[in-house]
Order: sequence, then C-alpha cells, then structure tokens
Amino acid sequence: MKNYLCYWKHSTAARNIGFPLDHAASGQFGKIEPGDVLWVVTYEHGKLYLLGRLDVARVVSQSEAERILKEKLWKAKFHVIAKTNTVATVVSIDLMEVAPVLRFESDIDRLPPNFTAQSVRRLRLLTAESIEIFEDLWNVTVLMQSDKAEHLGGGWVGNSATKLRSAGQGFAVSPEVRRAIEIYAMQRAIEFFKGKGYDVEDTSMNNPFDLFCIKGTDELFVEVKGTQTRGETVILTKNEVGFARKNRERMALFILHSVLITSEHGIQISDGEFNIFHPWDVDQGTLIATQYLYTPNE
Repeated sequence: MKNYLCYWKHSTAARNIGFPLDHAASGQFGKIEPGDVLWVVTYEHGKLYLLGRLDVARVVSQSEAERILKEKLWKAKFHVIAKTNTVATVVSIDLMEVAPVLRFESDIDRLPPNFTAQSVRRLRLLTAESIEIFEDLWNVTVLMQSDKAEHLGGGWVGNSATKLRSAGQGFAVSPEVRRAIEIYAMQRAIEFFKGKGYDVEDTSMNNPFDLFCIKGTDELFVEVKGTQTRGETVILTKNEVGFARKNRERMALFILHSVLITSEHGIQISDGEFNIFHPWDVDQGTLIATQYLYTPNE
C-alpha cells in the first residue's frame, strides 16, 4: 500500500467542501492501485490545505466511474473510487505548519521554501514519516472531533483482526477503540515502571501527565502514548507540552506502538513494542501545531 499527495484545483475543491470524497480523477493515476491512499490537497493565496483522505478501492475508466457513481464526471484517463466504508467529507485543514517537514520518495524530496501550486500539482509518493504526520493530523483534527466516525479509515471492521504495524496502514477511529488503546498503554507503562522498582500512581484524570512514579528520592512524571503506527509521531496537548517543559528534568515519555487490535469478542488490544525517553526534553523533538482556538474581534 502506498500513500500519495494528490492535488485538486482550488476552484474544484471549493465546490466540494462538505461533500463526500468518494472519487477523484487524473491522468496521473495510472500508477495508483487498490489499497493505496490519496491525501488530497489544494493551494490558494499562498497556503496549502488538506481536503481529505481517499482510500482507493478501484481504478476505473471514465465510463465505468460514471456507471458506478451514476453521474457525469469531469474527463480524465483514470478515475479512482473510494472504499465505501472509508468515505469522509471534503474538509479544509491548513497545512502550512507541516509543509516544511513533508518528505517524498523522489529526487526532489521536499517542497521548496517558497512553494506554489505548481510545486504540488504532480502526484507525489509520501515517505513513512510524512504518512504518520498526515494520519495524526487527520486523526486529531477530523476523526477525534466526531463520535460518528467509527468506520472511517478502516482501522477495525466486523470480526477482522488486522496488524497495523507500519505508517499508512490505518489507525483507531472510534472513541471506543482509542480509549481501549489508551487503557492498554497505561497498563503496560505501569507494569514497566513497577518492574523498575517504582511506586506508581495513575494521575491521568486530573493532571497533564499520566503517571507519577517514586522510588526513594527519585520522582518521575510520565506521559503515556499508545498507537497502532510505529510511534514515530504522537499527539500532545498544549497542557502536556507546557507541563513537560516546566519539568523536563523529571519527565519521561512512554510510547507503546505497533499494537494489535481484534474485535472478535469485543475490542481487544494486544502486543505492541515500547520506547522510553528519559529524561524527556519535549523541545528536542519536532513540535507541529495542528489546531488553534480562535476568537474573532468584535
């Protein structure tokens, strides 16, 4: 499965905001295969915007696409049809914070500093790191804001068991699955620090850190994250970042990644590998702002 950056003209995008992203067309889609993912973007007034994620079910001709969708479509050599249980509506998410760190599998592996629409018109294959950035951005700005997003992304469906070991293979999208991963990651973290001789207190309900660990005079604040991806990128809240900066000498980050999700007898989380960062200086990594709380002037 491959993930691509795919461009839509802004005029086309503007007409489709709020409508299902179930189809796209281009002469560049000859390399697209079922199972691939298109991250659809547009460019306007000096800014790059993410419009949505399209999980490819089929690559078809013009006539076949019109038969499937039962409507006249703009002319193109290749048409992709989205998987029916993954279709989301077209949105508009500012990508300017993440644009400088996006990387592509090509000789020109990044956008130029002063990129334009022309810079993103060509279909670009994303690196694993860039896929994780898009998935986390999509998760935090779209899926986590909707309790009705249970079937987006295909993280788990029916009684299937899927190992989502690498970036781009999907992520938990329902609140129930996300919560199950959080609980499992906390359990694994508690076991780890107890095994190191710490007394461990779960502080996640009312504090900007998850565990308070103490061993003699050694006190440790632990931030715990669980994910289906390789864990190269995790989501932090503003409060978590602020607390970590103030307590960096006593902070630890526990990331449980590559977990397995099954749903044969209710949601079950298992497996997973962990990385420990201790002491953890949050400013030694890359922080990317993905959301803003905005109040207009009256």
